[in-house]
Amino acid sequence: MRWPSILPTLSFFLLSLALEAQDRSLIGWLPGVQFSGKLTERLEYFAQLGSETIVFEQLAGTSRRAPEMLTLDLTGGLHAELGPNWDLAASLLVRSRKPFSGEAGSEIRPWQQLTYIVRFGKYRLRNRLRAEQRFIQAEKGEEFGFDLRLRYRLSLDFPLEGERLDQRECYLNTSAEWLLTPTRERAVFYSNPRAYLGLGYRFSERTRLETGPEFRTRNVDEAGNDQHIWYWRTTWIMSW
Repeated sequence: MRWPSILPTLSFFLLSLALEAQDRSLIGWLPGVQFSGKLTERLEYFAQLGSETIVFEQLAGTSRRAPEMLTLDLTGGLHAELGPNWDLAASLLVRSRKPFSGEAGSEIRPWQQLTYIVRFGKYRLRNRLRAEQRFIQAEKGEEFGFDLRLRYRLSLDFPLEGERLDQRECYLNTSAEWLLTPTRERAVFYSNPRAYLGLGYRFSERTRLETGPEFRTRNVDEAGNDQHIWYWRTTWIMSW
């Protein structure tokens, strides 16, 4: 049996162990729709609509359903190819925080990112560094606070059949990411690692669907209380 077929099962097992072992664990859903299109040969625009919803919570051995939409996001930006191995992107995210709570807050987040790409045959390895300027209003009526957040992501994607991704074929997209907020005290201690394993399917030259588990974890306080979230990410991707 080839290792790509073993990897999803192993990831589910490890994520399940992490979810059961912690004081506070959450299960949620990350639906999203992405659009992109070319402006010139090396410049394209992109837009995304997405949300973050919690559906289940486990705390101190007690489990309960906890359906709540935490965020509703609209993102738009530009992406430029600087050469065969370098990409540059800039974007603006507008977020509604707990949009159906009655006291919805908001967030305005411009960000910039640089990506270095290495290719080994059909395998594509991407190193992405992103800087985010986060202007956050926790609840309606409050003043906006500011945080600078840095993100580094290492990702690998490749077709599961053949040397290139053709129509009606599947691919694997997996990544590990580390998020650091240097404007906060104990920035490294309160950093936020994430891991994702996605299985994608290309319907046509312009349409893909990608879905899979994403695991996030962070320290809540110095007493050893942690928060762990297991999301199921589903993204519909269209290009024009």
